[in-house]
Amino acid sequence: MGSAPRSGRRLWSKGETECLLIERDEAPRFEICVRRGEDVLKQDRLYARASAEMLAETWQTTLNRQPGDPDRR
Repeated sequence: MGSAPRSGRRLWSKGETECLLIERDEAPRFEICVRRGEDVLKQDRLYARASAEMLAETWQTTLNRQPGDPDRR
């Protein structure tokens, strides 16, 4: 059974898609979750807040890329 959240905040949102950072009592303490409505698109738990925030930025960049962008791989 997972630990109950201590606190949570929205890191970013675009339309119906949002990324949440949730701090938990047990390690790994920081959970990030990208969801659109009720659907969870991506989710991970990390030990450091900074690592969670950097991964959330990476996910935001990935989700913002459109087909045909020159940087898209």
